[in-house]
Amino acid sequence: MARLIKKTVADFFDRSVSKYPKKECAVYPEIKLRWTYEQLNKEVNEAAKALLKAGIGPHDNVAVWATNLPEWLVLQFATAKIGAVLVTVNTAYREKDLEYLLKQSDSKAIFLMDKFKDYSYVDILGNIVPEIKDSKPGKIESKKMPKLKTAITIGESRKFPGTFSLDELKNAKEANLSEKVKAIIGDKTEITEKDIKKIQRTLKPDDVINIQYTSGTTGFPKGAMLTSYNVINNARAIAETLNFKEDGNIVLPNPLFHCFGSIIGTLLAIIHGGKVVMPNMYDPTRFDEEVLKAVNDEKCTVIYGTPSHFDRILKHPSIGKYDLKSLRTGIIAGAPCPLDLMEKIDEYVPEITIAYGSTELSPIVTQTTIGDPRDLRLSTVGKRLNIKGLHIKLIDDDGKELVNTETGNYSGANTLEEIMDETKLKRGVLWSKGPQVMKGYYNKPKETAESIVDGWYDTGDIGTAVIVRKKGWIKKFDVYFKITGRAKDMIITGGENIYPTEIESVLREHPNVSDVAVYGLPDEERGEIIAMSVIPQPEKEITPDEIKQFCIQQGMRKNYIPRAEFIEIRKEFPMTASGKIQKYRLREEAAIKYGREHLLKRKTA
Repeated sequence: MARLIKKTVADFFDRSVSKYPKKECAVYPEIKLRWTYEQLNKEVNEAAKALLKAGIGPHDNVAVWATNLPEWLVLQFATAKIGAVLVTVNTAYREKDLEYLLKQSDSKAIFLMDKFKDYSYVDILGNIVPEIKDSKPGKIESKKMPKLKTAITIGESRKFPGTFSLDELKNAKEANLSEKVKAIIGDKTEITEKDIKKIQRTLKPDDVINIQYTSGTTGFPKGAMLTSYNVINNARAIAETLNFKEDGNIVLPNPLFHCFGSIIGTLLAIIHGGKVVMPNMYDPTRFDEEVLKAVNDEKCTVIYGTPSHFDRILKHPSIGKYDLKSLRTGIIAGAPCPLDLMEKIDEYVPEITIAYGSTELSPIVTQTTIGDPRDLRLSTVGKRLNIKGLHIKLIDDDGKELVNTETGNYSGANTLEEIMDETKLKRGVLWSKGPQVMKGYYNKPKETAESIVDGWYDTGDIGTAVIVRKKGWIKKFDVYFKITGRAKDMIITGGENIYPTEIESVLREHPNVSDVAVYGLPDEERGEIIAMSVIPQPEKEITPDEIKQFCIQQGMRKNYIPRAEFIEIRKEFPMTASGKIQKYRLREEAAIKYGREHLLKRKTA
């Protein structure tokens, strides 16, 4: 296993700037913007000074609510340089989601774009914090959000009362330095790069650098606290697996608010001297012809995506117009990948890999490698990532340990022959420990203690281990992992995690609803889509359209609301003897009803 790196993200960024000053590091085709490392560093330092002027310093939480704008990349490293904590905000968030996140995260400042699609981010913030319109910029006093003091607009934004623009803050002649910052650099108005270096030298690899929120509706998502130590070692190991070096060139339409974009994407590329190309910067939820054009024009070598992303690209009518031969490798993650789709992707990306992990794991723990036999590279989620101290164990329903890579127990692993017959599989919940495990959930000690036991994080996913003997050796073998289900009934649609209980808790508030069960229905394009079965109250009636409208009224995000045709009204649920709803039966019945039975049998890694 490779040695562990104990440096901060800021130190690694500076190393790349010093080593590759004139080399391109970021390209934004839509606005014809190209940055070298030297140019990006200049932008980062100016933004870091602006943050300090706004009273932000080490360990202050700073929310960023925007699509993949150039400022997002700048803020990722500017916050790292001054030790502030980047709180990523999902671009699909609406009023209730944002209100919860800002309050729960204790964010001191928020950077936001003007609007996304038909939603005005600034208006949404104004509804949550009405005091902002009567406040001086940087002097917000909110009853709901007592910690929030500053709102800063980025991108092409109108001027709004109570907010700074990032450019205004950069050019401000006054500095409202925090006491923490004054203790390091003194009280001053003119901040220099030497001052930033002084602050940077106080930072530690174990400091939290990023809070990434798990998906939620009107429920209560959790903020996973990730450190430089977490993300640097994870990004290094992934790069090693991909054989990614300074000539690596990633096409990155993936949203930066997600680990896929900001850790596996921008962080990995920048700390290794590579380049990122950002198509669809105004709407990272798209994965379309702009991606193909970027690969063609920029000769990208690496591509990331969920199975639904790749499926969309491969079916695009214009795919034949573009030269994609530069693509060498990449990662599929975020949802189980059907084997037939993997084989199609392999034709365009000959060294494609599959990875598995979660936000709480910084985010990857297993990945197939370029040298793996093709059948294993396309049908499993690979072996443990090359991180010293990273371990995996599987625990079955009876609490019995099937596999533990730390102790060398492989008694419950399967053979290659056994994984071909699902009835013979020995499965268990997958746990992981090591340097990649988050520090915990922000301000949620109870949930942290429930999720991390003696250093082991409970993923809630059901997996199996496969032993593959090395040719010519009796005692040497590799252990591959395969994910077969989710213990927590989480739905993954288009790469986004959706928790049924959060939707169910909202629907149960409807006066005409007695009970509700939400589950994933297999889908050709998105992997799964949301479906639900509803039991009305006695002598009450309710229609699918009424349920859908209620979800909208409750502020539920669009991608959490099923289409009316996938909302079923029924009299009773199939139940276990102990009174639990058998969701797998609802899923099977719905798949047959909607002509999707064949998708249930589709094999995945």
